[in-house]
Amino acid sequence: MNFSGIDPAFEAILQTFTDTNFILAPDGAILDYRSNNPALLHLFPNPIQSKNIKEIFPSRLTGQLEHALNAAKETGNPVSLDYVLPVSNRDYWFEARLIPVSDSKLMLIARDVTECQEIKVKMERQVQQMSILRSIDLAIASGLDLHLLLSMLLDRVLTLMHVNAASVLLLNPKTNLLEFAAGKGFHSNILQHTRLKLGEGCAGRVALDRKMLNIPDLRKDMVEFDRSPMFLKENFVT
Repeated sequence: MNFSGIDPAFEAILQTFTDTNFILAPDGAILDYRSNNPALLHLFPNPIQSKNIKEIFPSRLTGQLEHALNAAKETGNPVSLDYVLPVSNRDYWFEARLIPVSDSKLMLIARDVTECQEIKVKMERQVQQMSILRSIDLAIASGLDLHLLLSMLLDRVLTLMHVNAASVLLLNPKTNLLEFAAGKGFHSNILQHTRLKLGEGCAGRVALDRKMLNIPDLRKDMVEFDRSPMFLKENFVT
């Protein structure tokens, strides 16, 4: 598919590195459209010619697109913009340039950078994890009071695991019971009097089996938690 009014040599260059191209009127009306990536075609309604670019993008991007169109028209210079399009429970990230082609046409050149963005986020998360683990190592080595150490540990766990609440139960060697030692993120003191035998309850089973226990939806599988009205008020899911 060829764009009307675009130099063939320029179009050949576009085909080598862009994923999505729009030819626009100064007001944002779509004159032409092409995607080199068939997987991205479902992002927009079909046909989209005669629609305005601001109609087919999410409403939260309207202001950003309006600003970019005005800046490109007023300065006659390319304008850069980044945006995210949510599709089928996944976010697609794009880097784009809005380029004035003539007095009556602008070109929006967009590249799908989703994979690069996901790698970037993953690397940032790994760096954060390493930093948190290092701070925990230093805290342990410094000989902090156990309660202070556990409090700091739980702060890091909440950040690292992206969870709302966490607690630590320690095994009392005298009673052979798991007892509450620290907690963060709870709305009540529900766990502060916890005393479990090994093998009793979720924590007891984990301590005995030394295997992680994951309950994806507590609303469907409350196990022993349904005996505690206060636990229900915490509104935990997983």
